[in-house]
Amino acid sequence: MKKVAILTAYKENFSFNKDIYKEASIVMKKVFLENNIDLVRVSLSQFNNEKNIFNEYIDINNNWEIIVIKWDYKPDVIFNRIKVWNLYNNEILSSYTQVPSFKIIEIAKDKYEMSLFLKELQPKTFLLSTFYDEFEELSKQIWDKLVLKPVNWNSWDWIKFLSQSELLEQKNNYKDFWKMFIIQEFKDFSKWYNELISWVHDVRLVYVWWNFSFSIVRQPAKWNLKSNIWAWWSQFSLPYESIPTELFELSKEAIKRLKTTKLDIFSIDFAFCKDENKWYILEINCSPWVWFPESDREYQIKYF
Repeated sequence: MKKVAILTAYKENFSFNKDIYKEASIVMKKVFLENNIDLVRVSLSQFNNEKNIFNEYIDINNNWEIIVIKWDYKPDVIFNRIKVWNLYNNEILSSYTQVPSFKIIEIAKDKYEMSLFLKELQPKTFLLSTFYDEFEELSKQIWDKLVLKPVNWNSWDWIKFLSQSELLEQKNNYKDFWKMFIIQEFKDFSKWYNELISWVHDVRLVYVWWNFSFSIVRQPAKWNLKSNIWAWWSQFSLPYESIPTELFELSKEAIKRLKTTKLDIFSIDFAFCKDENKWYILEINCSPWVWFPESDREYQIKYF
C-alpha cells in the first residue's frame, strides 16, 4: 500500500474547521483506500530532522473520528496544504516527492510574479509602488477604476475597489506597504452567467497532472470577494460540454508559460468581461480544495 501524507500546519492538535471539510476528507479517504493508498495528515512541527521522518500522524478511524497516532511515519508522497511555504521548508523535505512542485507554489503565492508570467492573459497589473512612483507617466494608461490586491495569496480581506483619485488620497495609508500590493484594471465580471447570477462570478478549471479534472462556477457573497466556503459563497458544477472552448485554449497557454510539472495539481480561475467579449485569467491556485454537495459528488470523487 502506498502512503500519502497531507502536510498541514497543526502544532498540538488537529481539527476540521467546518463539517464540510470533514465530509470532503472522509470521501477522499474512502477513494484513496479503494485505490490501495493510505492517506494521513502530518505536520512539520512533528518532523524529525535527524531521522528524516515524522514522529506522529493524524488519521481517521473506522468511526470517522480524528485520532493521533504516536508512531513514526514515512510517506511516499507529501501533498502540501500549508499556505505559507518557503525554501527552508522545501529543503527539509527535499528527499520526499512533493505535490505540488515548489516552483508553482512560489508563483501562485505571489500575485505580482504570477502577473509577469500571465501578462496579457490577465487584466493589466502594476505594483502599487509603480503607481505612486510613476503616476504622472502611468496616469494616461491606468484606468479610473482599480482593484487593489495584496501580493500575498493569503490576505484576501484587503481586496478593494478604488478609483485613481481615491488611491492617491490614501497614499499615506500604504506608504510602508507599497511593494506588498498590486493594482489591476477593474473589469465587470458579473455578466457571463447572468441569467442565474447577478453578482461577480468566475469559472474554475482544475487540472491534475496536466489532465483536466472538473470545473465549477463560483459566486462570492456580495459583501465578500473571496470565492470559498469561508465567505458565504455558492458554487455549482459546470459540465464539460458547457465549458467555453476559449478556457481550454487559455489554460494550455498558461500551463506552457508556467512550465508546470507532472506532479502539479492546480486550478485556473477565469472571468468573462462582456463589455470586451473576452475571457481573462484571474489567478492560479496551486492547492485547490474541493467540496461538493451530494448531488455533485461524482465531480469530487473524480478529482480525488
